[in-house]
Amino acid sequence: MKLLLLMSLLIYSSIQTAQTGILSQSGTEGRDVILACGNEGKVVWSKGADRGRSTILTAEDGEITQRLRPDPENRYSVLPDLSLVIRSVSLSDSGIYYCNSAPAVNLTVNPAPPAAKRTTTKTTEASTTTEGSSERPTQVSALWNFLVIAGSCLVAVLLVLFPWRCFHKRKEDCEMPYDDVYTTIEYVAFNKEQTGAVGVKIPQLTRLII
Repeated sequence: MKLLLLMSLLIYSSIQTAQTGILSQSGTEGRDVILACGNEGKVVWSKGADRGRSTILTAEDGEITQRLRPDPENRYSVLPDLSLVIRSVSLSDSGIYYCNSAPAVNLTVNPAPPAAKRTTTKTTEASTTTEGSSERPTQVSALWNFLVIAGSCLVAVLLVLFPWRCFHKRKEDCEMPYDDVYTTIEYVAFNKEQTGAVGVKIPQLTRLII
């Protein structure tokens, strides 16, 4: 009888020790949480499930040695003291977490406040608007620089072409009278041979030479 009573006391004390060893911890949806283990060397982190436990990862000396649960977004990691870090927790992350098969943390994830969600949305929209407005002055400045460069090039071309055109035109004006003189002399010589009239075009020749 005494032996049975002693065993009952031992079982009760072990149950109380196990219950007091679980740390109750709460987190907010979308935030990061850190679950402490207290062991050194090598740990195996797992989470309580409907049919026992689901192993998350194994770690040793502060580094993950094996991932046993699909984690495409790398939400699970460990700290140098082998504490488990869960990034951006969701409501489904609530439950009991085991460290080396011993219950370590009872995590409760609370929904994020609606005000926090609205603040996050407004901050994102404001940053997007700021980025868009900062891009517009840059585009206007680039367009203005292009127009200034194009205008400068056009002015330079005009400054080169205008003197050349004036010089070429002046040269043509100077050469035209001599061509007319030569044509008139040839015409006079031709009339002299045909008619014998020496001074048929002399007045016109004199006028052109003057």
